[in-house]
Amino acid sequence: MLPPSSGRWSSTFRSSSRLRLKEPSSIWGRTGSVAGNGAGGGLSARGCEINEAEQKVLAERGLPVVLADARGYLEDFEDESIAAIAAIQVVEHLEPQYLLDVLQLIGRKLASGGAVIIETPNMLNWVVQENFWLDVSHIRPYPPETLKFYLDTAGVSEFELWYSFRRRPRRS
Repeated sequence: MLPPSSGRWSSTFRSSSRLRLKEPSSIWGRTGSVAGNGAGGGLSARGCEINEAEQKVLAERGLPVVLADARGYLEDFEDESIAAIAAIQVVEHLEPQYLLDVLQLIGRKLASGGAVIIETPNMLNWVVQENFWLDVSHIRPYPPETLKFYLDTAGVSEFELWYSFRRRPRRS
């Protein structure tokens, strides 16, 4: 059986271009470190990947990605030293307390005026609802209001929310 984190699983059930947020103009043109986690996003940055097979694939492509979990990776950065942090298709794989721990670290490590980009499946879209659990490594969905609460609790209180796929009205 193929593990959900194998390259074949990813290419079958996950889109190859997952960064579907509108470009947040507030971060482009910034200088400083950019950190990311998760095998995707298309950002020219350094990052971490918890899955060894995925990390090797990314490293073979020449991407500066280390084998590490998000919390351990972020702890190595100085406080207020990261200009932008991206977590593309990551949070739905995290337990609630671990996610809150990571977001609190992000709040500490993010430079003043820095940006956080979090992309996660939009459970307000019925197509996403039908397909979310196909990836058996998903632990739970995080609705927008929950993420907003977690971000605010972690000290990241200025943020914008974009929907790449809006909920369609149901026909009666």
